[in-house]
Amino acid sequence: MTLLIVRLLICLSMIVTVYLMVVTLERCRSEKRYNFVYCLAALFFYNLGYFIEMTCGSLEAGIIAIKVMYAGSCFLSPFFFFFVADYCEIRVPKPVYKIPLLLIPAFNYGLVFTLERHSLIYNSYKYDPENPFLGMQIQPGGNLYYLNTLVSMFCITLTCLILIGRIIKSRRGRLTMALLMISALLPVIAHFAYIGIFFFVEDRLSGINLTPFTMVISNMICYFNILRNDMFDMAPRAYSITLDLIRDAFVVLDKDMYYISSNKNAQVLFPSLPLLPKGAPLSQVENWPSEFSLTEGGGGNAREREFTLPHMRNKVYSGWENRVAGEDGRTLGWVILIQDVTETVKLIKNIQAQRDELTAMRDNLKEGIFLMDREYRIQGEYSRALEDVLSCRNLGGRAFTGLLSKSYSPKEIALIADYFNMVFDGAQDAETLEDMNPLKEFSYTSVETGVNKTLRGLFAPVNQGNGETLILGTFQDISAEMALKKQLAEEELRRQDEMRNLFEVMQVDPKVFDDFIEDADYEFDRINTALQKRDLSNSDMLVSVYQSLHAIKSNALIVGLSSYGERLHSLETEIKELRKKENPSFNEILHITMELEKLMEDKQQFPEILKRINDFSAAGMETVKRKEAVFIETLTRACQRAASSEGKKVLLKVDALEIETLLSDRRREVKEILTQLIRNAVCHGVEYPEERKSKGKDETGIIRLSVTTGNGQIRITLKDDGQGLDFDRIAQKAEERGLLKNPGDKTNTRFLSNVIFSPGFSTAEVENLHAGRGIGLNLVRDRVKELGGKIRLRSEKDRGLNFDIQLPFENTGGGPHETKRN
Repeated sequence: MTLLIVRLLICLSMIVTVYLMVVTLERCRSEKRYNFVYCLAALFFYNLGYFIEMTCGSLEAGIIAIKVMYAGSCFLSPFFFFFVADYCEIRVPKPVYKIPLLLIPAFNYGLVFTLERHSLIYNSYKYDPENPFLGMQIQPGGNLYYLNTLVSMFCITLTCLILIGRIIKSRRGRLTMALLMISALLPVIAHFAYIGIFFFVEDRLSGINLTPFTMVISNMICYFNILRNDMFDMAPRAYSITLDLIRDAFVVLDKDMYYISSNKNAQVLFPSLPLLPKGAPLSQVENWPSEFSLTEGGGGNAREREFTLPHMRNKVYSGWENRVAGEDGRTLGWVILIQDVTETVKLIKNIQAQRDELTAMRDNLKEGIFLMDREYRIQGEYSRALEDVLSCRNLGGRAFTGLLSKSYSPKEIALIADYFNMVFDGAQDAETLEDMNPLKEFSYTSVETGVNKTLRGLFAPVNQGNGETLILGTFQDISAEMALKKQLAEEELRRQDEMRNLFEVMQVDPKVFDDFIEDADYEFDRINTALQKRDLSNSDMLVSVYQSLHAIKSNALIVGLSSYGERLHSLETEIKELRKKENPSFNEILHITMELEKLMEDKQQFPEILKRINDFSAAGMETVKRKEAVFIETLTRACQRAASSEGKKVLLKVDALEIETLLSDRRREVKEILTQLIRNAVCHGVEYPEERKSKGKDETGIIRLSVTTGNGQIRITLKDDGQGLDFDRIAQKAEERGLLKNPGDKTNTRFLSNVIFSPGFSTAEVENLHAGRGIGLNLVRDRVKELGGKIRLRSEKDRGLNFDIQLPFENTGGGPHETKRN
């Protein structure tokens, strides 16, 4: 009976292990889950080996059980250490700890797996078929045994030190850390108990292996940590903090409309929401409104719905679902936004009552009403409100079509007259004539005052009884109504844009986003300086603004602010068209300035969210990334986004990045230069995967980067393994733009190498968010020149293009710009 219970216990432990691996991989989104899964796999193999030992019945099978058990024993402690270090965000370079701590267990297990005899592990061993618990009776003491024990102790010691430090420093998650430390110490205690039993009570309990039973306990601790203690958060904590900043009730669903998270206001309305497990349908929420009859796994209806809640009397709420889509149009999830509209409903009722009163007043000739004969003349008897509607006086006897001369062209007025003739003749029924009415809603400009309005006109034939037919016309000024509709449409568009920006900001690392805000402020300051320089020509001013705007757009696309990047891209297009004019007008320059002010104002909404996220991070929830890590991540994102847009496969490799560069006052310029060079390499240098295969290259292009310092200089080297400069193509484009001054320039590669830095020069056929404007390399040249630096480039056909840039630590003024080629 005892043996059966032990076997069932071991089987249950293995089942729990597999279940935890599946749950961790499918439900947990944290990148830290992989080492944990490897650790669970080691637990599984150890328990599997012990189960085989208890059920095998022979020496040969017992040896196999030892080998299986040893697979878990060798790798459990290293993987547990890797997981804890990653979970607690201890940044240690892989060559320092990961490779040695994996090579030693791999070497040990390789010997164990291949050797027939185990003298290196155990001094002696035998199989006792009469003892189901201790079938394999072994005497530890081999060299590999001690080496494996030493590595395990080293890993467990480091693990405990990390966990103790985290428990001391962190205010939250201490229970998780404590349980993890217990999981780490249990196998060690069992191991020493095993050795102690062997040496001190050899006759009675020799060979009892307690480790598998501690593995069962460790499994249960892991089960509690994941399923009850939520060791891997389904959503980042900064994301949850951001949701709580929203004043309305906010519920987030996945693409199949299953629950992910909610903010505090939603949990006030629905107290059972915090108890709802992630991935559950909202139908399980108590008092969930029937108006939101969400189909599990389906999509929602975006119309707005009002509802009440039984536990919130005298309150009226309004809610709707919002689909959140990615850049490719795929549904990423759904957001249910619920607002308290009690006061709004009351206000609407009051407005409705007032509207009814106004309607009654309007019926008392408050609208512009008049009669018009076949000559389109307004008859003498008309409502005095007509003069206010049309902003004209003494309308009797005046031709109505003449009052439209500032609103329509002569050809359009002729068509309106044809419509009036159809009304006079009764050629169509009333419903058809109403549909054909060209003045149903139209923009009107008064011929006397020039006032612009939006009017609604209705026309019907009136038989005078003497064979004469007049047209009864009614005009209503709907300017305020149309302005309100426009304002509501703009507000809806702004709300959708804010929601999209919110989702984009929440997915950006706070430190990377902080760099974006800082660099954007710097570039907007450059724009303001350029706009205020009176000695700067309009052409030079537009180039400076164009370059800074391009730099901001590049950084916005890097951090994922696609909607903000698209607006910057649109303004870039306007400036590009304006640069083609010799003398842009004052109004055109003023329009650009006003659009820039709007972009600056919209940027101000980002820092507040970022401040809240940074405040949360400063409280100890996340470790701040090192400057070089943030710098490299920014450049990597620039490379990946450009490659994704172009449909290419490109990998950025940073060979060297010296911290002095990032701590100097050249950090922003270095980042800006590298961003443009990387995007240029992806879009123009690296070939498409099919083309690279045809050339015998790997389909993934490589961009190598090195940033070093020395002798008072910052040296930047960036090289791709693409196609190099296509001088024939460059010469063709240069000739089209009139850049070739001499007959020999078409074949002068040195001259053509300099042409690619010209403003607006690009060999791309199609413009997009990442390439084709011809501003990237021009920006690089101007930035290097401003800092007194030098650029050298070397191109090799089908082997790539190499940029070598040198910048002084301190700006010494504009230096010479030169290029070299091979």
